[in-house]
Amino acid sequence: MKISQEMSRGAYKVAQKVYAGQLSRQEGKIEINRSTGMNEGSASAFITIFLAMMEGEVYKRAFNNETTHFLLTSIKKDYGEEAFIRALSAAQKHVNYYASLKRGSLVGFQEIIDELQGTSATGLAGTYQAKNTRMRNEAPLKKFSLYKNGVHLYDFDTLAACAKWLENIIGGSLSQGLSRIRDGEWIPDEKSQLFGYEVKNNIQS
Repeated sequence: MKISQEMSRGAYKVAQKVYAGQLSRQEGKIEINRSTGMNEGSASAFITIFLAMMEGEVYKRAFNNETTHFLLTSIKKDYGEEAFIRALSAAQKHVNYYASLKRGSLVGFQEIIDELQGTSATGLAGTYQAKNTRMRNEAPLKKFSLYKNGVHLYDFDTLAACAKWLENIIGGSLSQGLSRIRDGEWIPDEKSQLFGYEVKNNIQS
C-alpha cells in the first residue's frame, strides 16, 4: 500500500499517543485505519517502526523513503536531538539488517540517513561533541578519543569500550576495524561502516 504524506501525518499523531501510553498498539492500529484510511497491517507496521526509532532499536519492515524521511525529521522536531540520534541509529540498523539478507542495498534509504546525519548542525557528531566537551575538559584524560569527520565524539578508557559504544549506534562488529584504524593500518573507504572515523591515542603506553 502506498503511504501518502497525509496518511503519514495522521498515523504519526496516533503513534505518538501509543508511545505516550494513551493508546494500546491495537487501539492505535484501529485509530490510524479509521482516521487515515491506511490498512491495519500498514498501520501496525507504522507504529512498530515509530516505537523502534524512539528506542534506537532495529526494525525489519520499512515504508518508502519519503515516509522514513518524514518520521526522522518529525522525531527531531518533536522530541529533540537525543531522540533524533536514536531514530537515526534505528534506521541505520534497518539498513544493516536488510544488507544481511543479501537482497541488495537500500541506497536511497542510506542517502537519507547520511544526509540527515551529515547536514544537521547537531547530528551524531555535533550532539555528542556538544554534550561532552565540558565533561572532557574537566574529567581525567582517557586513553582513546573517537572522531567522525574530524569532530570529537567521545573518550574511552579502552578500545573495547569504544567499539561497544559505536556498535550500539551503527551496529556491526567494529573492534578489529577500530584497532586497525588506531594503528594506522587502514583508512576505511565510503563503503565501510567506519568511513570517516578516527581513533586517537591520548596516552602513550
